[in-house]
Amino acid sequence: MLGADAVEAIKARLSTYLSVFEKADAEAYADQFVFPAAIWANGTWTGVPDRRACLELVRGYHSQVKDIGAVRGQILEMTVIELLPRVAVNQLRYQRIDSDGRPVENVRANYLMLEQGGEWRIATIAGESTPA
Repeated sequence: MLGADAVEAIKARLSTYLSVFEKADAEAYADQFVFPAAIWANGTWTGVPDRRACLELVRGYHSQVKDIGAVRGQILEMTVIELLPRVAVNQLRYQRIDSDGRPVENVRANYLMLEQGGEWRIATIAGESTPA
């Protein structure tokens, strides 16, 4: 079973992932993954073979989020489920917020997390978003 330290590390990794995304820090965003990775976003599957591909992908995602007026986010719910030793899913409900503090998008996603070398990283994201 996952211990409290592992659950906290998984949640911290995802909190960092969300924070660096909001700051448009592509390099730090890519640091959150283990490669190869994959992302299922709103019905589109994208393989992310390496860091370079991740950097290109996140720049596009960040542009899309800016286009809807989101400037920050708020975690509504985060649940960690162990699948196997060193493998877990972090289920997330998240809201993107505009500069006036209004929700503009609801996000529901599952992050497949792997522990390698003592660190938890994201291997796969399966998520969808809807207007708030």
